[in-house]
Amino acid sequence: MKASVVVSVRIPVEVKRGIEELGYEPARFAKQAILDAIKREKSKKALAWLKEHRVVLDEDVSVTIRRDRDDRSR
Repeated sequence: MKASVVVSVRIPVEVKRGIEELGYEPARFAKQAILDAIKREKSKKALAWLKEHRVVLDEDVSVTIRRDRDDRSR
């Protein structure tokens, strides 16, 4: 079993009621919201890394692939 910790959040009563009216348990709703936020942030960071490390080719990709294949076949 993975280790876990308890995180408490104080929210307005209206927010709690709104969550319950939607049919969710506040604890599960909060947990899922936290997990979704972490996933979004990781995706943003990964996308930023990809953009930063992108290699822009000066020529058509098919030409590069053909040249590499030709070089290997020799």
